[in-house]
Amino acid sequence: MPEVHDSHRKEPGLQSHELFPVQIRVLLDVHGTVDGSWRQYRGYYKCNKFDPATSNDDMDSATKAKRELDRYLHYYKRYQAHHLSQSYAQKQLKQTEKRMVELQESSAGSSWIDVQYLKNANEMVIECRRTLKFTYVFGYFLPLAGKGEPNEQKELFEDLQETLERFTEFLSELTEMPIERMVKADIINNTRVTERFLYNLLQGCEDGLDEIVSKDAGAADVSVAQKA
Repeated sequence: MPEVHDSHRKEPGLQSHELFPVQIRVLLDVHGTVDGSWRQYRGYYKCNKFDPATSNDDMDSATKAKRELDRYLHYYKRYQAHHLSQSYAQKQLKQTEKRMVELQESSAGSSWIDVQYLKNANEMVIECRRTLKFTYVFGYFLPLAGKGEPNEQKELFEDLQETLERFTEFLSELTEMPIERMVKADIINNTRVTERFLYNLLQGCEDGLDEIVSKDAGAADVSVAQKA
């Protein structure tokens, strides 16, 4: 099983463009998919699952190649989306201290420690973006199930991935709010919840998705037995 990038470990220094073939990078550059504002990528991780058209063993080689290219682009573009969003969040972090000063000044009796939650939230967004971008490398190399067979590993992984993406996106929006609209409790609570989902995803990949699927199946069997 491939190993997902753990953002708690040292960044290996691998650049995003080193992960995919030159042909794919050129195609994306030509069509303007790589360059541009990071905000255009927000919609890409609204749907993290690749859902190809119905498979047909009689497809010619050109059709099969097109399907594989579509699958490759699906994972690459979502990797790139989180890579650009991570870069944006890192730039935003540089402005966070200034926003923290403004936040402290706008709250009577507030200390520097009282506004640390904003920096913590921003750092959590960066950590999640870094992890999420590598989940698309991990997901691409997950073994594919046979035709008509369930793929419980892949479904579980994509559920964990989708949940973390949803909470990361929401936390990111909270950190970008105007200071006068920020609610401290909301940011603190969502930072903690997002961190928990990050841990769940990393732990699932670390322990092995096979083991998690087996535990879920075992728990279901016990539940059925108890009801009987």
